[in-house]
Amino acid sequence: MIKSVKIQNIQSHEGTELSFHPGVNIILGETDGGKTAIIRALQWAVRGKPVRGNTIQSTWGGESRVCVELEDKKVSRSKSTSDSYTIYERGLDKSQQRRVNTFKAFGSTIPEEVERAFNIGDINFQNQLDSPFLLSKTPGEVAQHFNKIAGLNQIGISLKQIKSWLLAIERNLKFKREERKRLKSQLTKFNHLDKFEVEVEVLEQLEVQRNNLVKSNTQLQSLIFDIELVNTDIKDTSKVLKIKEPVENLLQWYKELENAKLERNRLSQAINSLNNTVHLLGVEKAKHTALLEKYRKVFPNVCPLCGSKVNANQIKI
Repeated sequence: MIKSVKIQNIQSHEGTELSFHPGVNIILGETDGGKTAIIRALQWAVRGKPVRGNTIQSTWGGESRVCVELEDKKVSRSKSTSDSYTIYERGLDKSQQRRVNTFKAFGSTIPEEVERAFNIGDINFQNQLDSPFLLSKTPGEVAQHFNKIAGLNQIGISLKQIKSWLLAIERNLKFKREERKRLKSQLTKFNHLDKFEVEVEVLEQLEVQRNNLVKSNTQLQSLIFDIELVNTDIKDTSKVLKIKEPVENLLQWYKELENAKLERNRLSQAINSLNNTVHLLGVEKAKHTALLEKYRKVFPNVCPLCGSKVNANQIKI
């Protein structure tokens, strides 16, 4: 992935630096603001285009340079009196870069080391006026594209190469057998040299040991490659494991927050219910007081039942 790009003296850019984030990045600007020049600078550095004269260089002159920062290295292409690539790899201290090698640039031909470092092809670039991706292609071209992505073309190439190797081995084996037969016929001329038979047997044993060592070395190289793949998988998995605990904590906090929200809603409903009850109680007390006053006013001073005097203010209902 491209992390950043520094552009110096490329068309309208005297000194521009862009930092990219993982995912989709959008470059916005006014017309003739230099957006297309950024894509041309990337194509010039990554794919060697354009190459006609000095079309990529600024009109005011000076050295033109495009420096592309990748995950683990930087690749720089510069052009003044000469045109060259330089690869910088990250050292043990990630803040430092060390120059690995410098390569001469010839037109649109990209050095193999530079092409391998970028791992970006023409299909990764889509210009403004290009037709929609794959929609204008024939079914055969689309199938060829997806076969290339899936690696099926590499399988065909590998099988073809293996077949070629087998034919070469069979031709070589046939030649060796004929050579062996010829040498055996010549060996009859030296029957008097029986004393060398032991030495020949020793040499044959050494040849067998050598072949075994070559075979073991091939197997060892294959194991080393498999170990490197496993280490890469372990490194990728460790990145995921690093964020596992923070994600679990975040989910736990979110669960606690939801529970707190539910408890807050329940308490809010209880408070509202209590406030309504207090209000109703006040209304009923007011009614009670009014009725008591009304009763005291209409109640006689002498009880109509027993004839005794009654103090209306002492009456409680």
